[in-house]
Amino acid sequence: MDESGERLHLYTLSGAERSDFEGMGGVRATGVFGPTFRNEGVVRSDDIQADPRYGQMGPHHGMPAGHLPVRSYLGVPVVSRSGEVLGGLVFGHPEPGRFTERHERLMVGLAGQAAIALDNARLFQAVQRANETLEARVAEALAEREKAEEALRQSQKMEAIGQLTGGIAHDFNNLLTPIVGGLDIVRRRTTDERSERLLTGALQAAERAKTLVSRLLAFARRQTLQPRAVDVAELVDGMRELVGRSLGPSIEVRVDLPRDLPPVLVDPNQLELALLNLSVNARDAMPTGGRLTIAAEAKEGWECPIPGILAPGRYLRICVTDTGMGMDEPTLARAVEPFFSTKGMGKGTGLGLSMVHGLAAQSGGLFKLSSRVGEGTAAVLWLPVASEEAAREPAAETVAPRAPRPAMVLLVDDEPLVRLSTAEGLRDLGYEVVEVGTAAEALEALRMGLQPDAAVTDHMMPGMTGAQLAAELRERAPGLPVLMITGYANLPPEQTRGLTVLAKPFRQADLATLLAQLLSGERTVMPLRARTRPEG
Repeated sequence: MDESGERLHLYTLSGAERSDFEGMGGVRATGVFGPTFRNEGVVRSDDIQADPRYGQMGPHHGMPAGHLPVRSYLGVPVVSRSGEVLGGLVFGHPEPGRFTERHERLMVGLAGQAAIALDNARLFQAVQRANETLEARVAEALAEREKAEEALRQSQKMEAIGQLTGGIAHDFNNLLTPIVGGLDIVRRRTTDERSERLLTGALQAAERAKTLVSRLLAFARRQTLQPRAVDVAELVDGMRELVGRSLGPSIEVRVDLPRDLPPVLVDPNQLELALLNLSVNARDAMPTGGRLTIAAEAKEGWECPIPGILAPGRYLRICVTDTGMGMDEPTLARAVEPFFSTKGMGKGTGLGLSMVHGLAAQSGGLFKLSSRVGEGTAAVLWLPVASEEAAREPAAETVAPRAPRPAMVLLVDDEPLVRLSTAEGLRDLGYEVVEVGTAAEALEALRMGLQPDAAVTDHMMPGMTGAQLAAELRERAPGLPVLMITGYANLPPEQTRGLTVLAKPFRQADLATLLAQLLSGERTVMPLRARTRPEG
C-alpha cells in the first residue's frame, strides 16, 4: 500500500512474469479491489468479470488492454495488529470456479503470517533507527562532555597559573618597592649630573619592571584597581593620537563611539592600557597595513554570547577589530595565557592579552577573542555600566609635596627592606616616623599612649591584614587617616571602602601626595567598623 492508501504496489509475483504487468501501474481502489484496501473482508469470485463490482471505474472499465486473462479471483487484505492495511494477497486464474472455501481459509492464514512478518520487520527498522539515533545522541553527549571537561581543565589551568603569577608578582612588588624608594631618595639628594643620569636610567628600568608586574597582577586578577565612572568615548579620543603613532601610517584607524554611550565602571588607566595593548597586537597582525576599528555599544547582560558569565544588568560592549592575518584554533585557544606569544624572541612579553583578560574579569565583565586565519581578529570587552556620571580626572602632581605640618606617621610593614625605604622617604619629606613590623605591635603602641597623626600600613601581613588593622586603629583613634600600601589587593570594593590605597612599588611623589591629602583633609576619612580578626 502506498502512502495515499489508494494504490497497491506489486511486491512479489508467482505464476507469471513481472514484465506482464509492467506499464500498467499499481492496483487501484476499484470496486473489486476496494474491499481489500479498506479491510472490508475477503473478496472471492468464481467469475470476476460477471461480478457487479467489476468494470465500474474508468478509463478501462475492467482490465486494461494486454492484461492477462482473469476469471477466478481471490483477494485477502493483509492487516497489522493495529488494524492498518499493509497490503493484500491477490490471486487470479484464467478459468472460472477455481478458488474454493479451503483456498480462502488457507490464504487468510497466509495473510495473517505476512502481517506478522511485516509488523516485525517494521519494528526491527524502528529499533534500528532508534539505535542509530541513540548512538548519535550518545556520541553528541560524549563530545559535549569532552568539551566541558576541556573547558574545566583550561579554567583550572588558568586559575593555577593566575595564583602562581599573582604570588610571584606580589613578591616582586615587595622587592621593587625598596629599590624604587631608595633610588628616588638618592636621586633627590644627588647634585652630580652623571649620577643623576644613571639614577634616572635605573628608575626608568624599575618603572618598566613595575609595568610588567602590573600586567602579571592584571592577569591574576590581583591588581589594585581604582574603578570609577569612565566616558569611553572621551578616553579613546584622548589616546587616539598615541594609538595612531603606535600603529604607523599604513594602518587606518576608525573609531565608532556614539557620544551618548553610558559610562562604564572601570579603572581608566588600566582600560587605556588594555586598549593600547589590543591596538599594538592588531598592528603586529597587519605587517603590510590594514584597518583597526574601535567601536562600542550598550548591551544587556543576557545578550552576551557566553551564558552564565555576566551578572544581570547593563554593559558596554567594546570591540577592537582588525583586518590582519588572524589566528588558527590552537593559537586562539592559548592567546590569553601569560607569556604565550607568537611574535618571536624579544618582540613581546606575552602578557598583553592576559592583562586585558584579568582587567575584564576583575571589573565584573568579560573578555572574548574571535579570529579566523586570513579574516582578522575581534577582541571584545564587556564592562559594566556605571550608576553615576563620568567625572573628569584631576591633574596629577609630579613633585613630592613635603609634610603640610609637623606630623607623626605610624608605619606598619612586615618586610624590613620595604619598611626601611618607606620610612627614609617619609623622613626625607619632613615626617616623624615610628616603625613597627606587625599589626599587634602597632596596636600595642597605641595602647602605650602613642598618638600618631596618620598611619601607613602594608596590607598582606601575618595575623591581621592592613584593612583589619585600619578598622582596629579607627576604633581606638576615630578619624585617624590610614594609607594602605599593597603589592596586590584581591578585595571587593566594600572591604576597602573608606581606605586610601597605594599600590607597590610606588614613587616617593605618590606616597607624599596621598599622605599630604589625608593630613590636609582633601581626602575624607570615613569611619570603619572593626573587622573580626582571623584565628591563627
